[in-house]
Amino acid sequence: MANLILMLGDQLSHQLSALEGADKDNDRVVMAEVHDEASYTNHHKKKLIYIFSVMRHFADWTEGRKQLRMEFFYREMRKKTGLLMTPEGKPEGGQWNFDSDNRKKWSGKPPAPAPFNPRMAMMYRNWDKQPDERRRAILSRGEWLLANLEQL
Repeated sequence: MANLILMLGDQLSHQLSALEGADKDNDRVVMAEVHDEASYTNHHKKKLIYIFSVMRHFADWTEGRKQLRMEFFYREMRKKTGLLMTPEGKPEGGQWNFDSDNRKKWSGKPPAPAPFNPRMAMMYRNWDKQPDERRRAILSRGEWLLANLEQL
């Protein structure tokens, strides 16, 4: 029996778990431009166009390929467009990508930065400008939230 495998715009990889054990002669892969994927958060319109365009070009590019890796697609696009290429046709900086470096397990050093929260940054910048009563109220509310976190 054939399977129908769904692929979204951020899953353009042959390493997608849904493709494991797929029968290339019988199964069908559907690359879906799903409205919910494009609207679950605010995206710039150009980003959405880019994602959908990449999906379409990737689908065309995969025809007849034995291995589907975005790395090869991007490499071909760089050669085709000349982006990030030297006049001699070599990759700018002498290397196509740093994927192998980026796949190495993080050792924990340096330590991860704290998540950035613009509202918290604004609060820290303005903390000293707040009246004492306001600072006490903020601290009191924070303590209450921490004490009652499981009930919320």
